[in-house]
Amino acid sequence: MYDVVLYFGEVRASHLNNYLSLNKKLNQQLNCLMILDNGKFGVKEHQLKLYAEQDRNNVVSCNAEQAIVILSKVKMKLFVTECGKTPPYNTAMMIAKQHGALSMQVSKLYG
Repeated sequence: MYDVVLYFGEVRASHLNNYLSLNKKLNQQLNCLMILDNGKFGVKEHQLKLYAEQDRNNVVSCNAEQAIVILSKVKMKLFVTECGKTPPYNTAMMIAKQHGALSMQVSKLYG
């Protein structure tokens, strides 16, 4: 069971450090999983591997379909994703709701 599951689809490589920093801070107090989409607007695996292994702890890079599979298999208390109306986000929100998780949508972590 994860305390927090984060799912972000549109992460710019130039802002990846912000997302990894958030995940690292959360994992200091909670059991957190971060899923990053590696699709057209997401972070590619080779970009993620530029960061130290300890910065990538509990971080998964995958496509939207794989993310949905992962989300359907993990239990969570809180699900956080970015604002969006595309099918992966709608499906992800429904899955979190089925798991009884609290869900929230946030803006992107730019800057």
